[in-house]
Amino acid sequence: MVTKILSFAFLCVACLLTSVVAADSPSATVDAGKPIAQDKAIDYLKREGQRWIDKQGCVSCHQIPAMLWSLHAAQSRGLGESERPGVPDQDLKRWTQWSTDAVNFVKPHQRKDVDVEKTLAGNIDTMAALMLAIPDDAETSWRDQFAAKLCSEQADDGSWKACGQLPAQKRPKLETAQATTLWVTLALLRHGSEAFDLASAIRFADSGPEAVSTEWYAVRMMVAAEQDPESTDGFRDKLLSRQRSDGGWGWITSESSDALATGLALYALAESGETESREITHARRFLRDSQGPLGEWQVPGTKASAKGKPTPTSTYWGTAWALVGLLSTRS
Repeated sequence: MVTKILSFAFLCVACLLTSVVAADSPSATVDAGKPIAQDKAIDYLKREGQRWIDKQGCVSCHQIPAMLWSLHAAQSRGLGESERPGVPDQDLKRWTQWSTDAVNFVKPHQRKDVDVEKTLAGNIDTMAALMLAIPDDAETSWRDQFAAKLCSEQADDGSWKACGQLPAQKRPKLETAQATTLWVTLALLRHGSEAFDLASAIRFADSGPEAVSTEWYAVRMMVAAEQDPESTDGFRDKLLSRQRSDGGWGWITSESSDALATGLALYALAESGETESREITHARRFLRDSQGPLGEWQVPGTKASAKGKPTPTSTYWGTAWALVGLLSTRS
């Protein structure tokens, strides 16, 4: 009788331990609830990206690079023509070729007398994002053109100027310039460029008060992983310490979680070698639970003028980065 009781108790403990282990597994935890509708997210990104192209006719620093980054990520993980909805090869090739032609950085009525060099100089963030978004195996002449122009536009203090409406974001202008500088540095490092001052770029990015945006911590960690992998742990700790109790990150670290910051954080963790962890599981669950019915993630505008309300631009950004982050960390 005693033996039977002990056997039953052991079986109960074993079942309990098995349940705990399963709950800590990233795939088990995320799949326990509703599935992430990545097919709807891809559809949303294609539809709204094409709508931007049809209506505005220009690349822009926010819409098209985010579109290409997310759709190339989807295609690289097998979400191509054989799966519906997916990313047809011809569509992605067409969008990539169109977006990397600098004349398309301006609106159609401005193209007749476009000054390409001046246009490139005014699209620092666009060039860096496209270099990072599009795989290296793609055609390279535009990549070399962008890299050379970025190197020539570095300021004496090591920085690159944030362009477009980015300086209107709800964080210190210095930090916005630092974020741009970090993205450009990351793009040039991955391209293998040596015609820029890396040390001064890092000094500029690390200057001033403590950063308030998740973007800074995410990109700084990726630059560290490229430049000095041994220093990555410290930046990873800083990023993880800013994860919120619901599993997400806020674009401003002290504010509510959103898909834009959370996707960026997941991508940065994956790019620095961490694709599975309890923190990643928690973040993926946040994204799963906050996805909208059309496959989108509603995100408050990053500009002060948005007053904390969702905007089409930030929602598109957030949806793109949520998809990139999820695809980067899925097992």
